[in-house]
Amino acid sequence: AIEAEEAARVEEVENTNAFSVAASRAVDDAGLQFGSFQEGLGNMLDSDYLREAGAERIAANEAQLAEAPEAMSYKDVEDLDSFGEYFGGALGGSAPLTGGSILGSAVAGATVGAFTAGPLGAVGGFTVGAIGGALSQVPFFWGSHRELQKEAIERGERTEIDEGTAFIAALGSAFLDSVATRFQITKLFPTQKLLRQGGLFTRGVKGAGGGVITEVPTELGQTVIGRAQAGLDIGSEEAIDEYVEVAIAAGLVGGSIGGTAAAVSPDDRGAGATRASLEARVDE
Repeated sequence: AIEAEEAARVEEVENTNAFSVAASRAVDDAGLQFGSFQEGLGNMLDSDYLREAGAERIAANEAQLAEAPEAMSYKDVEDLDSFGEYFGGALGGSAPLTGGSILGSAVAGATVGAFTAGPLGAVGGFTVGAIGGALSQVPFFWGSHRELQKEAIERGERTEIDEGTAFIAALGSAFLDSVATRFQITKLFPTQKLLRQGGLFTRGVKGAGGGVITEVPTELGQTVIGRAQAGLDIGSEEAIDEYVEVAIAAGLVGGSIGGTAAAVSPDDRGAGATRASLEARVDE
């Protein structure tokens, strides 16, 4: 029994470390992307200050990433222990930017919802929240797309960076990301009523499924957009392998977020009564 407890403790520590290591790496990667965004904005505005600041940020974060442990792949999963480590890494790797998107989306949506009553407020809050979340992510996607274009240049598949293409593609990727986030964290998710039926476990399972359905296509779409705008082959063996990696990680992350959100949501009996009371007061 003592050995089993010790093994469980060691496994928990390893998974926690996998989360923190992946989160740290994701922060460095986000810093690199933001530096590339600064560099690109400097090119568009012809600002030496922004270009130099961006180049310095890129160099600093590249150095950090070079020293960091390599990200774990689904191909490294051999048993339950390594799966737990991979799972922790997937959550940690998505935490920084997902947190930023949720914060930007929630603040913008709540602000509009607070000043606009009824269904219009809900729709307006969702829309503005999605826009707010998207705007918070545009710099990172723009920078990520520029870095992919740099990779394509190194491979000889293009000759220069196209700032306009990187920026326009970033708008699409950021909006996809924000809309998916809003669907997962708000009560406007199309199947939310169904999700809140049943006990906590039932709602959690349904929410996890909804999270997977929302997150996987979003992440795959963003990956395809990124490769396409850079001029990289979107149908190569390398691309397919990347899609598989992205889909698996997105499924784990989306299922976790969706399952947790649905499980903690109040069921329809209490929530429905509250909504009916509020609607009656509005009608009066």
